[in-house]
Amino acid sequence: MRAMQHQPRVQSRSRRAFTLVELLAVIAIIGTLVGLLLPAVQAAREAARGVACLNNLKQLGLGALTYVDIRRMIPAGSGPPEIIADVRGDYGYTVSVLPYIEQQDLYNRIVAFANDTTTTPAAANRNAQNTPFNRTGTSGFISTLACPSDPGVAARRQNNASRPAVQPLNYAANWGDVMVGATGNNTPFASVNQFRGPFVNYWSTYGSSTYQIPMTLMKITDGLSKTVLLGEVGVVENATDRRFGVKASVTNWSSGATQSAPITCLNATSWVQPSNNIVDNCWGKGMRWLQARTDYTGFFTNLPPNSTACSSGTSFDSSFSSISSNHPGGAGVVMCDGASRLISETIDCGDLSVTPPTTSSNATYYKGESMWGVWGALGTISRGEQRPLTE
Repeated sequence: MRAMQHQPRVQSRSRRAFTLVELLAVIAIIGTLVGLLLPAVQAAREAARGVACLNNLKQLGLGALTYVDIRRMIPAGSGPPEIIADVRGDYGYTVSVLPYIEQQDLYNRIVAFANDTTTTPAAANRNAQNTPFNRTGTSGFISTLACPSDPGVAARRQNNASRPAVQPLNYAANWGDVMVGATGNNTPFASVNQFRGPFVNYWSTYGSSTYQIPMTLMKITDGLSKTVLLGEVGVVENATDRRFGVKASVTNWSSGATQSAPITCLNATSWVQPSNNIVDNCWGKGMRWLQARTDYTGFFTNLPPNSTACSSGTSFDSSFSSISSNHPGGAGVVMCDGASRLISETIDCGDLSVTPPTTSSNATYYKGESMWGVWGALGTISRGEQRPLTE
């Protein structure tokens, strides 16, 4: 009988656990990697938002140019012909563009509301300030009008007890390089020859007569590729943010008299607080997307991009701004030929310490070349400036 053979015993290897030091080292490495990757992720997200923002701007620009093809005129900066006379001047370019950004139904409802003198006889109840379509509960949210990079957009969409959810507007009309306003408010002057940008008051008054004087592409003799059509404007949320805030009480900033130099605005120290009044649909940059006022649907090119706006008083009435955005280093525009681009906040803006020369006591009658460098020249339609855009 053979002796039983014993198999060799296999000894199991004991697993060595992580020491506390090794675990802490791994955690530290992971934390470092997250710290390195997070800015890159955030930058990638902002880049994507920036592309979406410029795409919205381009869609609005193409909508405006489609309107030109059909109507043979650029949409009116104020006074769209679709709106009847008693409230016409209160509505801006956004009304006319709606059908060409897939908002025909909303366009029909807004025009019907503004023109319905039977149901609502009083003009004050049918104007763009008091229209219910400022509120997203009536109009719905129109993503094409809002830049996803703007922190004010999300804030203005939140409905609460102190303020309504309003449709923000991040894309405004270029009204030129010299402020156009009337004493006591910022309603555009009636006379069309006082505008230096492509958006004008379609219904212009001379003496006791009112005329239809459309702006056409043929009148943009500086060149369609060298004239800004629409530009990005930040929605105010933080009142003291240099890109979105408004400085207060800048003398003669919109009074129609000889205007203060732009540097006066940049050096001002008081800020205007935005209104959250639920009755008047809020006051502040980008908060009334239908109203033809510089607070809401217009901008000028005599202040640098991403600089503060200014008011001649202590409220958003009579406030004027340049383009602004939450993008690093600049803000978007679309040119009169439909091309979109980012304008650097360091673009040549001329001598901001001088005031516009005038041929009368009113600076808005100035007819010469822009005094505000390349940026000012991009705001005019027919001044013949020879300043190439190299930004």
